Amino acid sequence: QLKAKSSQRSFEKITLFDVTSASGNPIFTIAYLDQLLLIAKDASLVEEGLRKIKYHIPNQTKGIDQAHLIAEANVDANIFINYQKLPQFANIFTKPEFYNIFSNIKNFANWSVINLDLNEEEFKFSGVTYTDDSLFQFIDLFKNQNPKQLSLQKFMPKNTAMAFQMGFSDYLKFNSELQEYLQVKNKTNYYEKYSDSIESRYNIDITQNIISYIDGEASLVLTEPTSSNYSSNLSAFIRFKNPSAMADALKNIVQAMNKKGETDSVNYYHQGIEIERIKLGNFLKMYYGELMEGIYSPYYAQLEDIFVFANDVTTLKYIIDQYKTGNTLANDEHYK
Repeated sequence: QLKAKSSQRSFEKITLFDVTSASGNPIFTIAYLDQLLLIAKDASLVEEGLRKIKYHIPNQTKGIDQAHLIAEANVDANIFINYQKLPQFANIFTKPEFYNIFSNIKNFANWSVINLDLNEEEFKFSGVTYTDDSLFQFIDLFKNQNPKQLSLQKFMPKNTAMAFQMGFSDYLKFNSELQEYLQVKNKTNYYEKYSDSIESRYNIDITQNIISYIDGEASLVLTEPTSSNYSSNLSAFIRFKNPSAMADALKNIVQAMNKKGETDSVNYYHQGIEIERIKLGNFLKMYYGELMEGIYSPYYAQLEDIFVFANDVTTLKYIIDQYKTGNTLANDEHYK
């Protein structure tokens, strides 16, 4: 709940609504003109947009002309998403302590165009997301992947607030292109230094020991936050082939750390499922890039051929409990 109030005013003979907090701070401004709904945190952006529409001033925003060209006509609405601006827009509806959760969206793509058809029974969405030819954006990593049916919902709790899901028909090809993406983003040295430091200290290769087992699905999941520290509710759900061999590979990493005396001695069972911890920082970034940088020194458990890596052991236990009782998204009629 925003707990806000709105006021009405006129700009260029067009009605605007300014929404402010109870203390009078601006939250967003909204206006409607020529079948376009304009909304922004900064009122001047709405005013600028209205002026451009009214006086037919060309819009210099990169990519917007291409977005208009691929939008479908004769639908009830077209929604245009500019990924460079999306995190700032999302912050309008987000508590300040959660702002960073959307920061990586800027690197996802250039624009999305969503076509919306409405009737009394359903909303129909269709659309296109495209990237900037002059940049290497995250969604480019999937151009050579075939569509895949995703099924990690079977393991996600019913109170999942957000899930960023990825499917791979050929993970090795994805990983190869990820290395090129990191190079373009000037992150290669950072990732290589991290990997080299792990190998030097523990005499383990965290890439080769894991990559060969990665299968066709991975998801970054946020369950509904119970505090202002949303990272404690973050987890990664990853499907692996040959899960028993994968379990051994993770055990070998833990044992290598044990020899250095650098683990939390976490090794116990919850609901009959073993929980371990890998205190290697955000090592999952080596396989999925910046998307997984928020998973840090996670606790992990195996659910069938799925491994769940969670920042907080309480979150991991909760995921196990919900899985055991079948209280998951896959069994939720509203989600279906």
